[in-house]
Amino acid sequence: MSVYLDAPVHLTITSATTRRTTSKNYTESIEIQWPDGSSYGFLTIEHSPQGHDEQTHQLKALKMQIEADLKVEFEQSSKPTSPTIDSYQSLQRTLQTSLEANNEGVLLLNPTGDIIHYNSQLTKMWKMEPLIESGASAEELSDFVESQLINSSLVLKSHQKKFQQYDERKQIDTLYLKDGRIFKRTYLPVIEQEHTIGMVFSYRDITPEQQTKQELREKTNILDTIFDQAPIIMMLVDEHARIEKVNKPGIELSRFGPNSDAIGKLVGDILHCVNAYPNICGTSDACHHCAVRQTLNRTVQTGNGQHKIEGTMQINEGSGTITRHVLVSSTTIQTSTEKKYLLSIDDITERYLAEKSLSESENRFRTLFEYTPIAYQSFGENGCFLDVNNEWSKLTGYSRDDIIGHSFGEIFHTEIRNTFPKHFSQFALEGYVNDLEITLERKDGQTITVLVTGRVQYDNQGNYLRSHCILLNFTERKQIQKELIQAKEEAEEATRIKSAFLANMSHEIRTPMNAILGYAEILNQGITEPVHRDYLSSMQSSGKILMNLINDILDFSKIEAGKMELKKTPVDIRLLIKEILDTFQLKASQKGVKLISQISEQTPQLLLLDELRLRQIFLNLLGNALKFTYKGYIKIEASVIKQAENSATIQFRVEDTGIGIAKEAQTKIFEAFEQIDNQDSKIYGGTGLGLAITHRLVKLMEGEIRLQSSPQKGSSFFVKLPDVTIFNEEDEIEPRNQLAMDGQIPPDTTILVVDDNQANRKVTRGFFGRSQVKISEAENGKHALEMLKQLKPHLIIIDLRMPKMNGFETASSIKNNSQWQNIPLIAYTASELTAQEKKQYPMLFNALIKKPVERKKFLQIVANCLPKTSAHVLTPKLAENELPIFLSGREGEGKELIQTWKSLQKIRPRKTMKEFIDEVSAVAETINHSEITNYVQELEQAFQSFNIEKEEALFRAFPEIIEKLKTEKP
Repeated sequence: MSVYLDAPVHLTITSATTRRTTSKNYTESIEIQWPDGSSYGFLTIEHSPQGHDEQTHQLKALKMQIEADLKVEFEQSSKPTSPTIDSYQSLQRTLQTSLEANNEGVLLLNPTGDIIHYNSQLTKMWKMEPLIESGASAEELSDFVESQLINSSLVLKSHQKKFQQYDERKQIDTLYLKDGRIFKRTYLPVIEQEHTIGMVFSYRDITPEQQTKQELREKTNILDTIFDQAPIIMMLVDEHARIEKVNKPGIELSRFGPNSDAIGKLVGDILHCVNAYPNICGTSDACHHCAVRQTLNRTVQTGNGQHKIEGTMQINEGSGTITRHVLVSSTTIQTSTEKKYLLSIDDITERYLAEKSLSESENRFRTLFEYTPIAYQSFGENGCFLDVNNEWSKLTGYSRDDIIGHSFGEIFHTEIRNTFPKHFSQFALEGYVNDLEITLERKDGQTITVLVTGRVQYDNQGNYLRSHCILLNFTERKQIQKELIQAKEEAEEATRIKSAFLANMSHEIRTPMNAILGYAEILNQGITEPVHRDYLSSMQSSGKILMNLINDILDFSKIEAGKMELKKTPVDIRLLIKEILDTFQLKASQKGVKLISQISEQTPQLLLLDELRLRQIFLNLLGNALKFTYKGYIKIEASVIKQAENSATIQFRVEDTGIGIAKEAQTKIFEAFEQIDNQDSKIYGGTGLGLAITHRLVKLMEGEIRLQSSPQKGSSFFVKLPDVTIFNEEDEIEPRNQLAMDGQIPPDTTILVVDDNQANRKVTRGFFGRSQVKISEAENGKHALEMLKQLKPHLIIIDLRMPKMNGFETASSIKNNSQWQNIPLIAYTASELTAQEKKQYPMLFNALIKKPVERKKFLQIVANCLPKTSAHVLTPKLAENELPIFLSGREGEGKELIQTWKSLQKIRPRKTMKEFIDEVSAVAETINHSEITNYVQELEQAFQSFNIEKEEALFRAFPEIIEKLKTEKP
């Protein structure tokens, strides 16, 4: 507000009313008159649209106050053109009061530019109180103001500028202070007779206003950004669905280009609605189905609020029409003059289809869940039921309403109630349970057994959500399982009884056979009559056949009981096959049958196998083939089916041109005690155990055996051994047990024989012949313990199967007596040891002799168990010079034999072994010493009869034989 006066005093008043930036200001002037009607001046105010009435009221009040003061002055003076000093001072006080009441800072300058007045608000705004109190000059005040400004060039310095430098118009500029505040400065000239006679400056702090404007701009930018970047169509429309503003996704989906092209168009036009025609959107018959029109109409009708509708729209796309599912939201926006409507349109077609698919999937799952034949249950984190299906209700007798919200333990009997919390805690912690067997009591009281398998479902943070479990009714299977266990136990008991029977029969047969063969061997040394020797030979041959039959039965029993163990050693397949063929060569030649071998080049030289059992397989297959083949050939083949770096799958084939096997008989060919109907056992012989043992030995080696055969066209047996380890000659071989060949028995040795069988005692005594060994006999264990009180034997031979006190009990009693515990004990038996006996045997006995036994082996074991305290031997002593020099020196044939022996440590080819035996035999003839002669005879016999174990023991004992002969004194 400005006051123009014709007196020397000039007044400017600026209204503090806030002005709106959206409308223009305008100026209003009021004339001030003396009481006589002459003009004193004008009051001018710059109005804003807001607060117009209030400003006009203030202007009129000021006019009335000034004219009242002029009236007083007029009454005191006859000439109103020259007011008195008092009236001037009164007017000045009035103006000062008005200035102090103003909220804006005001500065008054005289024509020379000097400050004539400023109000207290000005000093507060510029923080000049300390300077004013200290009496600072106007120049100092101007400098202080300048120091606070960023745009200091706008500072008015009175001593530098004149009024003529300013326009004779109202001017407004903005001052920016360094502390962040913003002042709006308004300056108006005081003009008299077209001359500027003063200047009025007003300062208003517009910092809050600017901050508000800035916040408004920022919020507007954010809202505009959200509006434009929203992933759905957003439009500002009127009640007729005519577009006033649309966001970018809306433009992109429309057929129009820039935003301005869409303004004024109907919503249906830019959405390509099938029913949208120019200027008739919302009026066609189909529009009442339109989700956009429904939402907008509802919003318009209610007048406020927000409405959402999910529906469909028919959309033109290319030459066809598609249906889109949309979610439309409409909100009322009230302006000062009218209502607008904000439409948001979200195309939810994909979500709708996904939800529809999910709903269909859930329905299918629910149907499957309810009608699946497997009981299902679900638990919450507190162990209470969340859900069960129909099958669960059938299984337990409880309905869903009976159990939902209850824990598992609450529903079922006491045992489950006590154990369920522990099971559930472990289940929730580990996350799974597999085949947990529990017993439940149904609602009707029936007891059932179920298997529970379940998994825990967790959220993204690993927290328990729920569990899913299935229950399988195990009641019937549990009963079947019990019956199977009972049947298994009965079968095992039957097997045990059978094994015990076989073992007992074996013992009962071996015991008299030991006497028969023992006496035959003793007689063989003294009978010279050819006829008698022929009888004796037949008796020995028949005895050995019977022993082979017993061995077959025992082998079969061992395999059936799972007690046969394999001992793998390096086997030369080519050499083994050659040895097998050599064994049958004579008999095959007599029948006119040709023996053939065919081994592929890929077959490794050495394989880790149980040579004894593999040899047994080949002997059974070739023996069987030769038995039923009268002409043609028998061929054994070896080939590699699959080979890895360190192993190979080997297949052997034994083919013959014999009588063949009918198809119906092939299914039982590998069964025990079975012979083919057209093969008379009187003609071909045999027990029917050969192929059964072969079949079980192959299975024991983790292989398989199969047969191809046709009557009168021959047979082929295939044996496949998978993943057989290939042996390299550089690999170390585990050292084998060596059986020493000592043979020294002091002539004054006392031996106690404990055996309940008198014939066996006689045979044992006969083995010692006419030597000076003293033999004492005990009928049983108790008798032996009584005899030991008087007798001091050097060695005791104890039969293991005796009545009253068996061999183990007798040996234990002897070892527990401090006077007898150092006496060597030898176990003598015709039976197989049980597993428990195998553990006891090493702690009680020094050696084991199985009946029947050859005399040489018997004497050898006895000699090795005796303490080496005497040089007297059973055989005649050698005369001086009978041992050649090569046995006592380091050079000569003895050293060469030892070198040959060393070269045969890892593997002994059949041919090389035969050469070694011939060389030792030649040495025996040269020395003419019974010890070496007997040794080479036993080695030759073991070699020819394929007694691998005996051959191994004798071969390992060779250095001891040589060393003993070298050190023996004549």
